Amino acid sequence: MAKVKNSHYVPRVYLKSWSKDNRIYTYDLFVPHKKSPLWKGNSTRFTSSEKYLYAYYDNNDLNDAFEDIFSKEIEGHYPKLLNKINAYEKLEHDDFEFISKFVLSQYYRTMKGYKRLNDIVENSAPNIIENLFDKLNSLDLKNEEELQQINNKIEASKPDDSLIPLNLELLPNDNHTSLLKFETMIGKNTWLEGLNYTINRLYKRFDSKDWQIASAPKNSLLLTSDDPVILIRRDKDGYGYFTNRGFKAENSRVYFPLTPTKILLSKDRNEDSQTQYILLSKEDVDEINRLTVLNADLKVYGIEKDDKVIDYRTRIENEELFKEIKNMREQFHSNYENIEIPFIKMSHENTLKFQNAKDI
Repeated sequence: MAKVKNSHYVPRVYLKSWSKDNRIYTYDLFVPHKKSPLWKGNSTRFTSSEKYLYAYYDNNDLNDAFEDIFSKEIEGHYPKLLNKINAYEKLEHDDFEFISKFVLSQYYRTMKGYKRLNDIVENSAPNIIENLFDKLNSLDLKNEEELQQINNKIEASKPDDSLIPLNLELLPNDNHTSLLKFETMIGKNTWLEGLNYTINRLYKRFDSKDWQIASAPKNSLLLTSDDPVILIRRDKDGYGYFTNRGFKAENSRVYFPLTPTKILLSKDRNEDSQTQYILLSKEDVDEINRLTVLNADLKVYGIEKDDKVIDYRTRIENEELFKEIKNMREQFHSNYENIEIPFIKMSHENTLKFQNAKDI
């Protein structure tokens, strides 16, 4: 049974650097009315969090294994890394390996990360289904039982990193033919599968040459948000735009504020410098803060109130929209229980009926 009810998609240990007495200045991008204060102090305990966010069903039991993974592999190691960075100590291979895992997992574990991963899955779904159709097209499917046997073999042969639950159904058609119906559901289940792949495999594509630490100049402070990892691509004219993939692309750049005075940057692909620590200008900080606010989902955080946020992004004052977003977040896990789980169980039950099916 899941023990963690309130799951943080931005870790409290990370937000701690922007907090005072466990409270953090927050600029809400969606508010119910004009009278809402521009900045307010929130408890780090109840911000950037949702109920049962990473909980999933495993043999009818609600499991929170992801919370253990994040706690042990990410949040438990972060303070040690931060101490080294604040002391300007040389970072070693293990440090950079952890940084890569932290960056990738943080990018995809947020509520915007949910959409990012599922967009990738959704874009790949047509190719997966087309490949399956090509394999099945030459087979003579005479009845539902034969299809279920095929369904079973497809399920059994999926690669470990397959993200899409598939259910197949044979429908009667005219002229003694049948229609093959593919069903899939992209949601919390596919997101968690993608997170698992990211935490265990994807981060290994990075190395120490990819990262650099930059410090803000005196009297300049960095903001952060409820979606703190920023991925920017630049076109041939140098114009930057937000993107959801391509961390290793030549024209991509990652910005990840670590504290109000330190930020993690991905190096320019054309830069051969081995320098681990660099200094930002005040103009750099202003630009990074602008990107932070634009990239934020619902909340921007600061160790101090910074009214420049209004220039970067005007908040939306709409009570109906505010309630709609709030209800959508609150129903995130219940939708998983009431919509996704029945579909997944149906797919698995169809497979289990024919566990002893012969190879096709």
